[in-house]
Amino acid sequence: MTALLLVPQPLLGQMLVGLAHTGQSDPSARPDIDAAIFPAYLEGLAAEDYRAVPAQVRLGYLGSLAARSALSALPLDCCPARRLRTRKPSSCTACD
Repeated sequence: MTALLLVPQPLLGQMLVGLAHTGQSDPSARPDIDAAIFPAYLEGLAAEDYRAVPAQVRLGYLGSLAARSALSALPLDCCPARRLRTRKPSSCTACD
């Protein structure tokens, strides 16, 4: 079965930066990790008979990584609705 892949799995971004975010890998290793996972992902798609344009896959991969990074950087502990749900005081002095 052949299909056109428009949106790559967001797991590529997690594989690229996940360990660095948790302090378990050196952020300077990202180019080497990218050099390993991106071609392997494209090879996996080809093995499953998916037609993929590498530039589109790269765009989706980096776009989902940017969205993930932006959303994970939000100071949710400052969110008043979260404080009401958890009944915990905010750790953010700017919000109090």
